[in-house]
Amino acid sequence: MSSADGASLVQLQPDRLYVNWRKMEDSQEYPRFEAVRDRYLRIREQFNLFLKELSGDELSPAGYELTYTNPFLSANGWRSFADLPNFFKPWAWDKADFGSAPKSLRLNVEMELPGDCGKLVLNISPAIRKVTNEPAMRVDLTAQAEATVAARTSLAEWAETAHVAIVETFVKISTAEKLAEWGHWEEHGK
Repeated sequence: MSSADGASLVQLQPDRLYVNWRKMEDSQEYPRFEAVRDRYLRIREQFNLFLKELSGDELSPAGYELTYTNPFLSANGWRSFADLPNFFKPWAWDKADFGSAPKSLRLNVEMELPGDCGKLVLNISPAIRKVTNEPAMRVDLTAQAEATVAARTSLAEWAETAHVAIVETFVKISTAEKLAEWGHWEEHGK
């Protein structure tokens, strides 16, 4: 089920309930974490009430997941993976050391979330923006928690912890120049 503009999407799968938001046009504003989280919680509660009415059962989370997907396009100053050091601090290579800049990159890094609340996965890969067929670099930050975490932590509490970890990780790996350009520099007091 999607919104009229296609930006919001609700997906119900046998073992998952997703609420997604995606930017369909350059003029669309990102709705911010709180709005997306609150929408998810409302939809989840409505679905839970429907289940109770239909079968007497309630949702029992098998885990939690929160993903931020950041596509970097030519409008953001990205043309190829040679531009990666302009975006992220850990990849400040010198072409002289390697003979050339990378043509492509796939990276997957896993870290623990604070408070034994699951894991955080950083994934960088090539992508294509479907709307314009433009090459892009895709950066996903995904927080995941298994059923044991879901059993002892409310979704709202966990989502806040995951959100903070995702934002802090993104800020820590990004260059000061890009953070200032994106407006994150002032937001995070750096």
